[in-house]
Amino acid sequence: IASQIFRDAPDGVLRYFASVDAAINQTVASRGDVIYVAPNHTEAFTAAAGFALDVAGVSVIGLGVGNNRPVFTISSTDNAGTITMAGNNTKLHNIVIVCNDDALTNALVVTGDNCDIDIETQDTSLAIEAATMVRLDTANNCKLKIKHLGFTGGNAMVSCVRLDDCDN
Repeated sequence: IASQIFRDAPDGVLRYFASVDAAINQTVASRGDVIYVAPNHTEAFTAAAGFALDVAGVSVIGLGVGNNRPVFTISSTDNAGTITMAGNNTKLHNIVIVCNDDALTNALVVTGDNCDIDIETQDTSLAIEAATMVRLDTANNCKLKIKHLGFTGGNAMVSCVRLDDCDN
């Protein structure tokens, strides 16, 4: 069984996908599609883009509690790996994002309006930490709840959250 469950709202049929990105690519804007990410699911992103939550009105919700929540590890070697939320009215909940790229710039970049985010972010170690975990860039009316598990003795962290030109 694949790790993600995508529920197609109009017909109520559950569909299975190997990655969140594959599930997002099958959604329809503003229909209220929901992607459930199975407990213990992991994805590692080594390229510049992890996945893009770029379809308006789509929710990505992780299932599981504590160490059983879905984990997305960013291990790019050029400090450019990111997860992006460009779709308006999108939701990202109960997901753990791990930085495995020292001085990673912006693990999660949000440019969509009215986004709802409730995540946990983690640094890998004292020697491997993000410069910024979440960047809201012209993302208006967003709700952000973040728990960051980082290291106080590292040299890369500039800010856990960065707000650029956001309203409300």
